[in-house]
Amino acid sequence: MTLETSSTAYAWGGTSEKTILPQYGACWMEALDFLQDGCRLLSDSVHIDIALRFTNCFMIMSGQGTTLECHSERTEALKRLCMSEMSDRNFAVYTEFFTQAQSMCYFLQNLAWHHETEKMINRLFTFSQAATEQLETVYGLQNVLLQKLHEQYNIQAELLILGRNLSLTLEGSKSSLETLTYDLKQSTVQHSLVLEELFHEFHQLHRWIVGRYAFVDGLIFYFSYLTFLLILTSIKRTASARGLLLHSDEVS
Repeated sequence: MTLETSSTAYAWGGTSEKTILPQYGACWMEALDFLQDGCRLLSDSVHIDIALRFTNCFMIMSGQGTTLECHSERTEALKRLCMSEMSDRNFAVYTEFFTQAQSMCYFLQNLAWHHETEKMINRLFTFSQAATEQLETVYGLQNVLLQKLHEQYNIQAELLILGRNLSLTLEGSKSSLETLTYDLKQSTVQHSLVLEELFHEFHQLHRWIVGRYAFVDGLIFYFSYLTFLLILTSIKRTASARGLLLHSDEVS
């Protein structure tokens, strides 16, 4: 397959594109680097330079010992002088490329665009894979976070229930304490009344005992006194004085 048919097959979307793509290396791509307006507007000088660069790349690709460097000449006169020194075979190759320069230019531009597109697609695919992995990681972290939040919510619910139960327990303890305090107060009042009544009864008992003791003591005294008088006046000499002593004791 010649270069012309290859470029035509590419231009018409032939199936040999993938087999052609590896055949063009850096030299063919660098041949278009000096273009500023692309392949649409090619002047005579630019057209010749492209054909010379393509010819040089073909010579390198085909393993020729010598290459043409006419495109590197500074002036058009030097370029024409260099071209006049070409061999017939080299000039025929140059003529072929000069005829197909614009088609080859479009072909290589499309090839470069496809290469850049493939690189971009590969980068996008790599980025998408990385983004997918990151999204999966974020999704996993989100699930873990949601699980932790659910566990925290359950713990907070349990703490709320425990707080309510503790509040009810404290209220019950407060009520029981108030009841116990009231009962203790009532019991203290009752004990005070009992003690007061007990002291009152004890005081009454004491007065009664003291009164009874004084009465008994008086009886014993008078009984002893009468016994003593009777013994004292039991003889005849003192019998007459019994009445006087009894009368004086009653008066006293």
